[in-house]
Amino acid sequence: MTEEKRTRVAIVGFASSSRDLAPLDDPTFEVWGLNHLYNFIGDKWTRWFELHPIQHIQKDIVREGAINPGNVHFKWLSEQKKPIYMQDVAPEVPASVRFPREQINAWFAERGGSAEGFYAHDYYTSTIAEMLSLAIWEGFAEIHVYGVDMLQDQEYGYQRSGCEYL
Repeated sequence: MTEEKRTRVAIVGFASSSRDLAPLDDPTFEVWGLNHLYNFIGDKWTRWFELHPIQHIQKDIVREGAINPGNVHFKWLSEQKKPIYMQDVAPEVPASVRFPREQINAWFAERGGSAEGFYAHDYYTSTIAEMLSLAIWEGFAEIHVYGVDMLQDQEYGYQRSGCEYL
């Protein structure tokens, strides 16, 4: 017996203001996490997103005052069994799945009335925006977003527009 496709997705980011409100234990939701978020939500996820270039993934990252060593992160990615969306399939990450940017872009362009000159990837300003585009493309009836404030003027300032659009 195959599992019925869920129609609700919770996209979870790092912002502590609402991250902990995500329905991690609600079986009616797919839970999508990203980057080093497993430090906060453990294994309560359905799909993972690590869309940075491999060189970035392997770097040490400081988030909320904690250092996340790149080699530990890459090892974690390589040990997972559930889907890990990446820019390309990475042989070192057996669960890696190529993120379908071209297919999503074509789908959005078709609905925009003109494929010429319309590029959904102009709105892929962050991993969260790309997660939103995938959820829309896959036809989720409900898309919930938690832990995504984008309040900073630096990193999140330029990423905000893509999330707002999607």
